[in-house]
Amino acid sequence: MLWWLLMLLLPITAYSACDDDDTDGLDVALVLSGGGALATTHIGALKALEDLGVPVHCVVGTSMGSVVGALYAAGYDAQALQQIFRDSRWPDVFAGQQSRRDEPYLRKEQDDLYFSGYVAGIADGGLRLPGGFRSMAGLKSLYRQLLRHVPESTDFDTLPIPYRAVAMDLSNGEAVALGDGDLVEAMLASMAVPGVFSPRRIGERVLIDGGLAAQLPVSFAQAMGADLIIALDTTVAPPEAGASWSVAQVSQQVIRLTVWRNWLDQQDRLSEEDVLIQPDISGLTTSSFDRAELGFAEGEAAALQHRQALLNIRRLAAPPDPRPDPGEAAEHAPASIVVRNDSVIDDVLIERRLGYQPEDFTNPDRIGRKLRDLASFGPFSETDLVLRDADTAVLDTRSLGLGRNLLSAGLRASNNFEGDSTYSVRGRLSRRPFGRSGSELRISGEVGTDLGLAVEFYQPFGTESRFFVTPAVGYRAEELLLDLDDVRLGVFWQQTAEGRIRLGRELGDWGILAVDGIVSAVETDTRVAILPLLGSYSDKYAGGGIHFGVDTLNRLEWPGTGLQLQASARRLEELESDGGESDRYRLRFVKPFHLLGLDVVLRGDAHTVDNDQSNPIDFLRLGGFRRLSSFAENSLLADSYLLGSVEIFRRLNPSEALISVPMFFGILLEYGDLELEILDPKLEDNYQSIAAYLGAETALGPFILGTGFGRDGSASVFMHFGRSF
Repeated sequence: MLWWLLMLLLPITAYSACDDDDTDGLDVALVLSGGGALATTHIGALKALEDLGVPVHCVVGTSMGSVVGALYAAGYDAQALQQIFRDSRWPDVFAGQQSRRDEPYLRKEQDDLYFSGYVAGIADGGLRLPGGFRSMAGLKSLYRQLLRHVPESTDFDTLPIPYRAVAMDLSNGEAVALGDGDLVEAMLASMAVPGVFSPRRIGERVLIDGGLAAQLPVSFAQAMGADLIIALDTTVAPPEAGASWSVAQVSQQVIRLTVWRNWLDQQDRLSEEDVLIQPDISGLTTSSFDRAELGFAEGEAAALQHRQALLNIRRLAAPPDPRPDPGEAAEHAPASIVVRNDSVIDDVLIERRLGYQPEDFTNPDRIGRKLRDLASFGPFSETDLVLRDADTAVLDTRSLGLGRNLLSAGLRASNNFEGDSTYSVRGRLSRRPFGRSGSELRISGEVGTDLGLAVEFYQPFGTESRFFVTPAVGYRAEELLLDLDDVRLGVFWQQTAEGRIRLGRELGDWGILAVDGIVSAVETDTRVAILPLLGSYSDKYAGGGIHFGVDTLNRLEWPGTGLQLQASARRLEELESDGGESDRYRLRFVKPFHLLGLDVVLRGDAHTVDNDQSNPIDFLRLGGFRRLSSFAENSLLADSYLLGSVEIFRRLNPSEALISVPMFFGILLEYGDLELEILDPKLEDNYQSIAAYLGAETALGPFILGTGFGRDGSASVFMHFGRSF
């Protein structure tokens, strides 16, 4: 309750902003420039100020300087800020994407087929493109966690230190000092770099990064009534222009010049009594959060170079105001929530899906998982739980800016450079949400060497919408190869039309239990066949099965943590001809771990089909990358196999980079034991292969280029781009 008493008393007892009556000394303002990870030097300088006993009576910040400034104004000291910047995983935070680990199982299952995010929306008769390459959802979640004790409607003058965040009004280009409202939203608006992040709307204003209007906002500190200013500055002068610069370099230079010109104006406003601290940033970049310790050290060293001037400010300054501990204030948990929702999904359903308990508010990990799960269910661009008053929190959900009609895209190509190649362009249109219950309609298509079309409807139900029913229909046509040792037995063109209905339940965000009903019609045309039994055929089937899955992998292609486990059983019965039947069973796992600085992935896959041998109706296929890599894709026929592999890989470019395409080098050791009973005598053989590859995780899916060699003499040079339909 101490925090709430202070919040009530401060507006009565404190003077406005930084304008004290000066009877007990002068008022000191801290001004913090923008600069991304360069703001770590601000934290080092703050430590020096605290060690010297220099008081701060108000804070003004721009961009990342506004983040440091807001946290400092809200009660975090330099030591706490250092710990925050050390512990936060900034690449993940800036990525803004939902971690795969936190996606519901069904969402992982869908996204693993179509690998781009939503590239556009269809609204008002045209395409709607994203406002930025990155989402601010990760940043908002982190800042809210740190400032959950601050109500969403706050006068920034009532913070332990009065505060302003500076942003640029996108309508007129003017610098705006935000002094009330949602503190987290003010921080986000101040650092909304155009092109990287979408602009933020606050009230009637649309705002972007404040560095474009006031990189070092001295004038706003003076407007608050500050008598003395300590400016922490990381601004870099623009380089000389090059005649052969690219469009990107020219655009970046224009931004630098804009920042530099307003910096010159603000810097001229400093007086001789003010202190301008400019640390050595030669070993840092705007994205080098991994070098935070260097930033702390350089900032502290730069501040101590002004030791005498800072001590003089301490002598002239008024004493500091008492500062409550934000950690103690954050222990209070509101008993109830209200929903603020701009989507068509029912408010009651949103609240039930979250499953809020008062103890969640003081448990950042637990409430973070619940909010991320809700964001995936929505879909919502952001989900937020913010304090309204002592007893109530607001669950704020924001719809995707692209609208409800969402486009995904994909590209798949495979070539073993021996004449076996496939390619296809894929697209998916989703109506999400389809209705108030959170349902979704998906229409997927594929064109290329393989053809495909699928329509699927997802309908959740139950108190928390954890149960679901998913009817679907689809058509697929693809070329199938059949090899035996080095001999190609056949080439086929297979067409499949299928109807399916799935009924199941999500098990949190980690698993699923479901039953399926299936009807299908298959027609296979022979293009090349050495054996008579491999002729053309057509038939119709019906059946069903049960599926259990667990998936907590952080990435699908190159996982570092988590587990994937799948177990399924299915029966098919032939509806025509002799009425054959087939039972299929599968157990599969993927487990990554770290060993001696390398990433290692163990994979196992046991798959069997129990056919009526007089009329076999179902077969299994192997071949391709991670499925015996020395063979062409799906060229090995079997009705039973045991496949195991060990993969060792290493990322080639730094994982700390905020915006990058992850690249990998890997070695893959595989063992496969196959049986095929339709031949007489029955084929039983085992295969070993080794593969080496270079890979990249692109926006349109994994790109892999490598080569595989088998003990049996098989060899393949392969290229893969994307995953199967």
